[in-house]
Amino acid sequence: MALGAVPALAQTAATEDPEGVSVEQQADSEGEKDVEPRAVEENSLDVVYVSNQGSDTDGDGSEKHPLASLAEAVSAVKDGGTVYVMSDLSIAKMAYVNGKSVTIDGGKHVVTRADEFEKSQDLNRGGFNGSMFEVANGATLRLKSITLDDAMLHEGSEFVEEKTGQDVSDKNNEAKVQSGIITAFGDGHGHVILGEGTILKNYGGLCAVRVGGNRDADGNWSGSTLLMESGSMICDRSSSVAREGGFAAIWNQGGKVEMQEGSSIEHVNGR
Repeated sequence: MALGAVPALAQTAATEDPEGVSVEQQADSEGEKDVEPRAVEENSLDVVYVSNQGSDTDGDGSEKHPLASLAEAVSAVKDGGTVYVMSDLSIAKMAYVNGKSVTIDGGKHVVTRADEFEKSQDLNRGGFNGSMFEVANGATLRLKSITLDDAMLHEGSEFVEEKTGQDVSDKNNEAKVQSGIITAFGDGHGHVILGEGTILKNYGGLCAVRVGGNRDADGNWSGSTLLMESGSMICDRSSSVAREGGFAAIWNQGGKVEMQEGSSIEHVNGR
């Protein structure tokens, strides 16, 4: 439903509906009437706004009626679209970038992992503790002017890799910490671009970014990629909380990683 306004009315006006029932219409005190926002459909918007003052129930993703979570915003945006972050946010559910190209313009805001993070579920992993973002099925996630702060937090207590496969029993992945702040598995062929002004800090799971890939018998590579553009950074900036475990800032399992001049990994405590 498009946002708009109706003309101001000098007084209450009575009209007839198609069945002859009298209906009163009256403008509000400012001479405008907002169109009622509605729930947003998946892959329906070129531009989506998200704010800590927004609503995933009543918001329509517009600047006037933003959504509340990046998970819903990423779901709603079309291939090639942009999500604009209007305020600092707390993220409590994994945002799944699935088979499309999405840009998130953070407007220099900070997105922090919530103390209680909702568990995710799929056929290969069962229940598991999700990253802030997972990029899959050939998708591309481009971040700019945003800070993602894991706050050294993690769900689960085991700092080991998840078990996968529908034929694998007793995965117990809910006991394992999240893979990273951003995850792009090799078989998902996702692409992660950390643009200028992007900071990933204080990872609490196994890493900040996880990528992977492999080569077939003929030497042909397939997998996921990470590009750190100039002005992007992975770091720790927390003096009050110590890291409990983890592997590395970038956990590369056969993927492709490129760091442009002017990007950096620095002050990563304990690793």
